[in-house]
Amino acid sequence: MTVRRNLAPGLAKHPKAWGRKALRAVAAMASVATTAVAFCRGKFIDGRLNTGSQPLRLTTALKSDLSSSTSRWPRVQPAPQAAPLETLLAGLFVPLMLIGLVLTTPFAKDPESAVAGALPIQLARVLRNVPLTWEIYSGFEFLSVVLAAALSRPQLITSWFSEDGPVAARYGPKPLQCMELFGCSVAPGAVRPLVIFVHGGSWSHSRYWMYRLVGRRLASWGFAAAVVGYGQYPGNTVPDMVDDLRVAVGWLRDHATTLGIDASKAVLLGHSSGGHLSALLALGEEGLGLSGVAALSSPMDITDHYNWEQGRSVADISALYPAHGGEAGFTALSPTQMLLANTSHQSAVGRRGTHFFIGHGGADGTVPSTASERFIAALKAAGGTAEYCFWPRLGHFDVLA
Repeated sequence: MTVRRNLAPGLAKHPKAWGRKALRAVAAMASVATTAVAFCRGKFIDGRLNTGSQPLRLTTALKSDLSSSTSRWPRVQPAPQAAPLETLLAGLFVPLMLIGLVLTTPFAKDPESAVAGALPIQLARVLRNVPLTWEIYSGFEFLSVVLAAALSRPQLITSWFSEDGPVAARYGPKPLQCMELFGCSVAPGAVRPLVIFVHGGSWSHSRYWMYRLVGRRLASWGFAAAVVGYGQYPGNTVPDMVDDLRVAVGWLRDHATTLGIDASKAVLLGHSSGGHLSALLALGEEGLGLSGVAALSSPMDITDHYNWEQGRSVADISALYPAHGGEAGFTALSPTQMLLANTSHQSAVGRRGTHFFIGHGGADGTVPSTASERFIAALKAAGGTAEYCFWPRLGHFDVLA
């Protein structure tokens, strides 16, 4: 699959330069209220898919598959349940951090670095293990983007809230084992190639329903699109996330006929940490039947990215370190290192014939473009096929604009 244009609608695209800068910084964060609103607006039926007619029940085989986990990944323990005092601290300090982010945006080159660097290390590490931190962060992110869109391109708001198009589905019993489907049809013969979008958010924030416009854009291009949710830190770790995506891909494959999906033409499309998870899934799992993987602005070597985060002073608030099980898990959960260190992965890459498309912006201050370049080199050395597209002027979020 060749992708040469930007892949999502332009919520982050603004006519004025100051507006673009403000949105890129502000739109890295989230409100419990918006989560509740989104789930109230959805059409979820536990264990079933609402196709607009008869609900499609999960098959027995799929139900048994939901309880299995990928044993090839290292065991990583999720964060312990947050204490009431820790949740209170998150409720007090995270809004203050977001206010600081807004205030520093016009003056700082890297507002996130400026705000995170001002936090005491121990406080930052406590906050990253509290679910409320990432709920607030995600809600603020979404509301900020909505506000910016309302001021610049209000038609996007109408499109996002429109009920025309998405079909809500659960692929498992966990709260975020959900997806929204676009361009799918129950009409006989209406078969479309499938793009499975995996959102980013540093393995901890953003939610799948925030990317509804991505699904609409892909559907308008003639694809069936699945915008997939998955468990995130602190309740889940990277191996859990990869396993959720494995189950989601299996669910879509099992229901391909009903949904009008061509399961032989399925592509994973991930942004940021979502691209990292997509690459892990494609390299580490057999029998998925993927024809391609596209990763945009994604950290592919976790050791390198952890060092980058330390240089930006955001490593202690970021979920990267605990979600990967500390430095002990960095190599096993890094797509680039998997290719360099394990000959079984090298032979599997050539055998499966999964094509990779990697895209990165030259103005990305969140994930440097060297992450993509090193992955491409390792992939080609392992016998894989890949296409790399470099956009010199685009930042981390601009690739989705």
